[in-house]
Amino acid sequence: MPDASIAPARATTIIDNRHGNTLLTALQSMAGGARELHVATAFFSLDALLLLADVIASVDRVRLLFGDDSSPRQRQELLSRLQATSDPDLLARREEQPLLSPLQEVEKAFQEGRVEARCYTREKFHAKAYLLQRPEVYPNRMGIIGSGNFTRPGLTRNIELNVELTPEQSAHLEQWFDERWDEASTDIVTEDVLREIRRQIQLYDPYILYLKALYSWGLYVQGGSGAPDEVALFDSLDPHQQQAYRQALLILERNHGVMICDGVGLGKSYIALALMERMCRQGQNVLLIAPRNILEVTWKPYLDRYLADFRSPFGNIHDMAMTELGFPPEGEDTGEGEEARRIRERRRHLRRLQERASVIVVDESHNFRSTSSARHRNLQAIVKPVRGRRKKIIMLTATPINNHYADLSAQLSFITQDHGTIGGYTGVQINRFANTLDRERGNQIQGPQGVLDLLSKPEESLSRVLEQVVIQRSRKTCKEQSAAAGRPIRFPERKGPVVLSYRIRDVSPLVSHALELAEKRFRPLSYLIKKLREVKEDADPAEAALLLEAGGKRRYSGIKLAAFLPEQYATQPRPGQKTYQDEVRLAGLVYSNTLKQLESKLLAMVPLPPPEDDEDDPPPMPDEDEPPAPEVEDDGLPEAPPPPQAARTRRTARTQSGRSMGCLSRISRWRPGRRPRSGRTTRWHRRGCC
Repeated sequence: MPDASIAPARATTIIDNRHGNTLLTALQSMAGGARELHVATAFFSLDALLLLADVIASVDRVRLLFGDDSSPRQRQELLSRLQATSDPDLLARREEQPLLSPLQEVEKAFQEGRVEARCYTREKFHAKAYLLQRPEVYPNRMGIIGSGNFTRPGLTRNIELNVELTPEQSAHLEQWFDERWDEASTDIVTEDVLREIRRQIQLYDPYILYLKALYSWGLYVQGGSGAPDEVALFDSLDPHQQQAYRQALLILERNHGVMICDGVGLGKSYIALALMERMCRQGQNVLLIAPRNILEVTWKPYLDRYLADFRSPFGNIHDMAMTELGFPPEGEDTGEGEEARRIRERRRHLRRLQERASVIVVDESHNFRSTSSARHRNLQAIVKPVRGRRKKIIMLTATPINNHYADLSAQLSFITQDHGTIGGYTGVQINRFANTLDRERGNQIQGPQGVLDLLSKPEESLSRVLEQVVIQRSRKTCKEQSAAAGRPIRFPERKGPVVLSYRIRDVSPLVSHALELAEKRFRPLSYLIKKLREVKEDADPAEAALLLEAGGKRRYSGIKLAAFLPEQYATQPRPGQKTYQDEVRLAGLVYSNTLKQLESKLLAMVPLPPPEDDEDDPPPMPDEDEPPAPEVEDDGLPEAPPPPQAARTRRTARTQSGRSMGCLSRISRWRPGRRPRSGRTTRWHRRGCC
């Protein structure tokens, strides 16, 4: 029988982690009868302690010396590196050992004082050495030096070159280790390592786990809390905009596209500006697409103010109006001629944009809600990947759905492209969900519902898609977020309408004449409307019927608007019907709108005196509150001509006055039974007639 006091011989003294010849196996085989374990390593992970837990539990003393590039000021950084290395390693081990039970034995050894850890900070420490003292087993000392760090890869997987030492060499190694250990006497980190071990094996209350999961989910959805140093615009954003910026970065990283759908006035443009600045600082080319009027009035001033360094001619940002994408896409026949030449030139420009643009920002993206439109197909060509590299698209809209759910799927197709997915759903599936919802809303469900599993409804599947790429907050939510961050924001307060009383009869005799004529022509109808409202309040159907019968027989000389009150001509009027009541209200609305149009004419708001050579125009009425102008002696000089602007204004006023009086003259000549020609009526309206 073999002598237990003699260590088993190894086939080789070289340990390279190949074919089962691992550093871990060598240490375990040497540990028989060991009383002390000394480890010198550049860095280590708690996973290595887990692997050697049985050895650590059986010995009386463990000394762990590590350092790598540490210095007195970098000690905390080295401990942080320990945590960053240990977390993913131990997370993988939890699949087999959920509680990491062997690590509990290591914690016990720390608590009993059998394990010490020091950080070598005098110089760069890159040694890898392992020493075991075995007083009762020959050889009494066994050592290994080489390239393997005290980590799971260094002990088991990496191709390393380690050598087992002779007893004499092991004695020299012990002396060297003691000297280095004493040099690190001021940097004892035993408690720090123990704290990290306890963090890994501590059992938490289920409620704490729930809060941790909720917090992690919040970081996943909303982004982190740190301010990005590379974005100068970040500090200018309100708290809700900063949160949307972080969330958008996470969404772009996961799905290559994001839709920011906050309401009007919540600062979607500023969020996009911050994202554009970040992309530009990373060297990416940004293409901005917006309606022409918004591009000129809003975006270009913003770009000049905040991102001027990235503008043309040598910058990263290129802007274009949506209308520039309205030409026939590739594949359609252009014919010949000048127009065909312009289309070919636009296609060449589009190909250049497709080649260079890596980030596309689309403002008012709901304008691309039709997949069959030329602008949608051209933008789809720009967004397509180039040489396998997917682009990022940022869409801004306060109204992602105009009339149909298909509006939404058309915009999401810019993110999914041909083979991409959102939340596991392809663009074809998302389009099917939207079409199913549109059919259900119109009560025209045809065929099976477009879902992936039988337990989901289409709206649930579409909601999961939107949760992945859409950022949408209400004004209330934004106010709460800003208040929680200590930077409350204010929005204009909505107040009820205020009635402004004013008199217009004394402004001009022409206005007075127009109002008198309107009252004369509309008075019979307004009288009838007033009586019908009184009858409605009294709820007397019989009286209403008699009133309508009398009104129908009476021949008014004014305008009756029969198209809005057809019940006046019905043989059996039914005042209680909702349609009848709606038409009565509509007639009153038309009457009030007509008066407002008369009041809003230039003639009513800017009364100007007519030229002296026009004897037919009545003189302007003086203001009663204005004192008479003093008389000026004639100095014999010719009168200065009026300024050109005043002359133009006077001519405009006279023109509109003539048109208004012509319109009123035609109204005064109208009688029941006479039908004006539609063409002439249309011309009156086009010229600005009431």
